[in-house]
Amino acid sequence: MKNQGWLRMVALILCLCMLPFFALAEEESETYWINSLTNLRLHADAFPEQNTRLKDWENYLGQLWLSVRGNAWQLFQPESRAQLTYALGKDFATTGPSVWMDIYNSYHYATSPAFRDEAVFFQMHNFFEFMLKPYFYMGLPTQYIALLMYPEASTYVIDSYYTPLAETLAGEGTRHIPYEDLYELCETLDLLVNDDAGYERVYFYITSLLTEMYAAESTLESLGALEDYLDYLDPEQEGMLITVEGDHETYVLGETTVFEQTKEEGALSFILNLPSEEGYAVSAHYDWRPGEDGSADLSLRFAMSMEEQEAVSIAVEGKGLPTEDDFSSSETQERKGQIKVDLGGEVFSQPVSTQTFDFWLSAGMDEIEDQPHRSAIVSVDWLHPETQKTAFTFYTWFEWMPVEYAFADGAYYTQDDFFNLNESALADYKERYMPSIAATLAPFILEMPAGVIDDIVEFAMQTGILEAFGF
Repeated sequence: MKNQGWLRMVALILCLCMLPFFALAEEESETYWINSLTNLRLHADAFPEQNTRLKDWENYLGQLWLSVRGNAWQLFQPESRAQLTYALGKDFATTGPSVWMDIYNSYHYATSPAFRDEAVFFQMHNFFEFMLKPYFYMGLPTQYIALLMYPEASTYVIDSYYTPLAETLAGEGTRHIPYEDLYELCETLDLLVNDDAGYERVYFYITSLLTEMYAAESTLESLGALEDYLDYLDPEQEGMLITVEGDHETYVLGETTVFEQTKEEGALSFILNLPSEEGYAVSAHYDWRPGEDGSADLSLRFAMSMEEQEAVSIAVEGKGLPTEDDFSSSETQERKGQIKVDLGGEVFSQPVSTQTFDFWLSAGMDEIEDQPHRSAIVSVDWLHPETQKTAFTFYTWFEWMPVEYAFADGAYYTQDDFFNLNESALADYKERYMPSIAATLAPFILEMPAGVIDDIVEFAMQTGILEAFGF
């Protein structure tokens, strides 16, 4: 497919950009009522090659809205509880297909008229393995879609590494961390890769994130033997020296400065440097600084290199970004800013154009029955690299407020995991649900412009999706 490279690149950009936000999200014990409307618009005139199909997509997507409404506890956390209704509608009328999701941690149950009002079970620990199959067999970037659709996995993986590390290095002022403590830490972290046979969460997560760059296997091998890496950096077993001078901290292991951090007046910057015996090196630079108008600026660069040659790099520059205060002000706060993303390195056979995103945000807070009620409108434009015109607009309005922890008791749910799909299970699903799915989607399909239908059929035939599902 002509745009397959673009799909992979944009999906990877979105995943890597979103990971820090999920990782930095604080654990919330409150239950929230949430309500949102989301729309994705295409702008045909932004594309250098004009055709009627683009115009058909512009007209059709502009009418579709996705609504989400319900209660959620610890959203984006591995241990969560939520009951949400997703509904697709046209022109703000949510009369289209709907799905009611009942979520217990990694157990997700979907009930919909499209499934004859029966519950379909999704064990999310198996989600990444399932989504890797279309990538390996059809060349589709579905592994990145999985990272976006299940951010709880990002929270789990990053917290699983960060929490033990923070506990081991905890303390105040200049201090020394013994080698023995670091070795014990490495053995603990090794288990995340080597001792999770039931789920293999880290394995499939890293594979989904890095397989496109041919770095998954080597990364997993290193994560499964961290004590070997410790001995490479600290052959004399001297331990780590953490030096604190004012707002600046330096972390030295052996003769290598692996981490530097500076905190001052709401600003945070750090440098990460991880060389290896094989010649590989990983580096990261991060800088977050508040602006004079209450917004913030972000600079982030991540690189993997081999013998001083960059294999892959990603740089993100953000200007005018919103902060937490924007969502807690009794007065409406507006932000306009821009995010630019640059990809480079030898893994790309040709130079990659800068990806530019313009955004606008309006947010504020009031009170309903003595409870803080927050709302926001976010609009993000992706500028086409060749024309620098807005090609896609992502628009969402959402509101949320704390409520009592209250969820309806779920009925008895089947435990037949959809992600363990095989030929017999697929035949059963087709027989049971195909007529009801077709009846539910028929009104939307019948109103699709010819160009949209042609593109969908062409895509399904080129990728082999129809054949994979037995059509």
